[in-house]
Amino acid sequence: MKKTLATLTISLLAFPAISYAGDPPELTKEARSAMNRRVMNDTFKYDAAKKCWKTDGTCLTLRYDHAQSDKVCETIYLRASGPIKADYSDATLHSLIVYQPTRNGYRIVDKKKVITYTYGHDADAKYPFNRFLQFGPEHYGWMLVGLEHGSDGGATLATLYGLDSGHLRKLGAVSVAYAYQDEETNDNLKCVVDVDKGTQPQDGYYPLTVTVSGTQKGKPMRTQVIKLPYDPAQKEYNQPDRFICGN
Repeated sequence: MKKTLATLTISLLAFPAISYAGDPPELTKEARSAMNRRVMNDTFKYDAAKKCWKTDGTCLTLRYDHAQSDKVCETIYLRASGPIKADYSDATLHSLIVYQPTRNGYRIVDKKKVITYTYGHDADAKYPFNRFLQFGPEHYGWMLVGLEHGSDGGATLATLYGLDSGHLRKLGAVSVAYAYQDEETNDNLKCVVDVDKGTQPQDGYYPLTVTVSGTQKGKPMRTQVIKLPYDPAQKEYNQPDRFICGN
């Protein structure tokens, strides 16, 4: 009996039962901003002189936060970014954090360090689809634009990360460039990646859409909409065996 009670006590300590229903209420914008800073301060070391959080020799700044509420609680999604080296964009290294406010503070749902290599420009400004997305009725996350490896050359990836069953994981990558120009072929293409919320979700995920427009060989092309369904077996979005827009 004592052993059973001890085991139960350990289990309760490992998985605390927290009731969020109506308590706490949704954070105001100011309270959420203060809580975001608290989470960042607890996760990284703040450099007051440079006004950023230091990690792995990188100076992180809090780029975006998004809040999603349901009948149980509010969930906050944070994204912090900073250059890996001086010649990299300040949207290069991403630290993804998901947390929930509690009565006495917050609890981390999951966090993940993701490195994308983006050179010489602000990826958030150049690639407006570098953003937060709703991948399914209950799945939210980020689309990050850049390279997964510094040696990938000119290939640009839109890499997807989402929260699923309390864990942040990669949902695949779409090989696109937001704007692709080729002077030899006189191609000028534009790709926009989005989520098709009007389609029945597969295993809880909507399909992605890639809209390709612009000119080919100097002539206006018919706009193409390419759908990328979610593959339940691979647990990520299907990636075509070619670059959709540029290379």
